[in-house]
Amino acid sequence: MFFINKVLRRVYSFLLNHFNEKIRKELLLEATIQVTRRFFLEYKDAESMRRVVESHRYRKSIRPILLDVPEASNILIYAPHQDDETVGAGGTLLRCAIHGKRLKVIYVTDGASATKPTNQEDHGSIRKEEAKMVWDFIGGVLPEFWDLPCRKIPLTQENAQIMREQIEESSAECIFIPFFLEAPLDHRRVNQLLLMAHRVRPLPESIQIWSYQVTSILSPNVMVDITELIDKNDIINDMWNSQNVSFNYSHFARGKAAYNSIYLNRERTARPRRRYAEIFFVSGVKEYISILENYVDSLNTTGS
Repeated sequence: MFFINKVLRRVYSFLLNHFNEKIRKELLLEATIQVTRRFFLEYKDAESMRRVVESHRYRKSIRPILLDVPEASNILIYAPHQDDETVGAGGTLLRCAIHGKRLKVIYVTDGASATKPTNQEDHGSIRKEEAKMVWDFIGGVLPEFWDLPCRKIPLTQENAQIMREQIEESSAECIFIPFFLEAPLDHRRVNQLLLMAHRVRPLPESIQIWSYQVTSILSPNVMVDITELIDKNDIINDMWNSQNVSFNYSHFARGKAAYNSIYLNRERTARPRRRYAEIFFVSGVKEYISILENYVDSLNTTGS
């Protein structure tokens, strides 16, 4: 068996070295998807899944692939709150706009329910105006607002049907969504809604999922070098004035991107330049849904 595996590894290496760069990356991406999927399917409770991600165990088997942008032309972005998508993937979304991708962003919650009742309406309106300014800067995109309650997204059949229709109407070939093990409840619930939407009517298997990092560690198989866009990313995240009064989001996003540069190839110079990267777990719909099914089953079993 050892001899057979050794031969297979050599054959695989030969094929990768003799294919062009595009095919090579496609083969590597598919391999990382399957390895990551196996990691998650090994565990039957959400807490164990989180622990394995935080342990960086996956780093021994998976090295993220450097990509520029998704190949898809039509990209649908789900942001639970106004700011999640730019804190997690702002540089990549800027790059998508530069490449002429058709972007559609849907803010799932009203962004207001987390405040005191007397401030909710005003706070929600402020966050919507900020979102409009941000997306006008990114690429002249008019965001959509679903206005579900913040911190308590209802997991109803009606909302699942709405999400399924949103995906259909957008002709999405790629969906950006927060990583399903993110700490904030709304980030996880948006993923649960995606699974429910798939059960309403199966999503086309041609759709690619780009699961992005907002506040938590994820198991990346794709990285995007945003070094030349980091200053513009700062500008975007500085636009969330209502949120920056209590926390500096551009500083946080830059720091996270600086840490993620550990995945980029190291520069063999006496003084390497400062570099920045955003990381993603990218997979096909079929693989991502199977991971979500295992995750949701674990919630039903443990009640977490």
